[in-house]
Amino acid sequence: MNKLIEPGAGEATSDQDYVAKLREQFEYFKQLILHDLASRSDATDFADYDLTDANPNCEQPATITCSALDEIPHETCACIDVGYECDVKHKGECKLSWQRSHHCDFFLNDTCNSDCRCCIRCSLDVQTECKGNGGNCRKKCGQLQRESNFTCHSELCRCCHPIVDTGCKAENSMGHCVGDPSYCGRGYYTNDNLCADPGTTCCVPCMALDSCIDANGYCESYAHDCLPGYYEEEGGCESGNCRCCKPETATCSRKSNANYGRGDFCSPDHCPRNYYQSTTGCEDGDNTCYSCKPGSWRGCVKNSNCSALEGFCSKKSCEGSDIYIDLDGGCESVDGRQCFCWCKRY
Repeated sequence: MNKLIEPGAGEATSDQDYVAKLREQFEYFKQLILHDLASRSDATDFADYDLTDANPNCEQPATITCSALDEIPHETCACIDVGYECDVKHKGECKLSWQRSHHCDFFLNDTCNSDCRCCIRCSLDVQTECKGNGGNCRKKCGQLQRESNFTCHSELCRCCHPIVDTGCKAENSMGHCVGDPSYCGRGYYTNDNLCADPGTTCCVPCMALDSCIDANGYCESYAHDCLPGYYEEEGGCESGNCRCCKPETATCSRKSNANYGRGDFCSPDHCPRNYYQSTTGCEDGDNTCYSCKPGSWRGCVKNSNCSALEGFCSKKSCEGSDIYIDLDGGCESVDGRQCFCWCKRY
């Protein structure tokens, strides 16, 4: 039996020292237990107490399971947190290179030795400066959130907050505050004075006047070109931030009995982001036309099974991805366009 090594005396002076002390204490008491069992005259088999494994599974198995991904690598795999940087700096765990599960937002290869990686989970429920100031740590903030400079448990994670609306919805009920102007997309113009937080903006839908509607046109912001097959004509919109885009030839048109708003339009292509889409209300002979209505800031509703796997909803399929799979029924569409739940494979 190896000689017992007593834990060092003195108080830890930093987070790294504190973790080192804990690990040292653990190793010491493990040795005490094994030494005691080995010296007992009635002990015939104490394999259940031994922390070594005759056949540790360090290599990637033929079939990767969730339980295999969640296992702590055996000590004989030499998956060691060098300088405890993964633990102290990121609140992460050293995992074997094949153990990247959907919990790992980042998988660093320069903090753990051997063929191991540091698995960092941004949504980890720990006390941080971010959480103390009403934020949530995430890998990336969503379009309806703003990012702040409050720190998370890892410098790679972002602190995300809800955005305070100071008049965006009052300006137009189909508008919304977003964390970056690029999230507005086609058919919306920006107003930086209607949301409280720096860097945020209000996306206001362009609304057409009768002259633009009668020409089967739609209003587009100056931040975007007209759709292919449409030409630009000044005016025709309620706001000077938009102009009317009219079709070059006969194309999708509104049905006379359809109930349309001034921000709605018919399109031969799929509707832009942040628009509801349906196949009713427009006509163009045998061709498919889409009816587009602004205000769809959450075009998909995430179900509990998608949330449990930390997936996210998208109007785009993840087919062909090496990392993601589509979970059937994980997301519900609020319009006529299908939603997909993107989940990491493991």
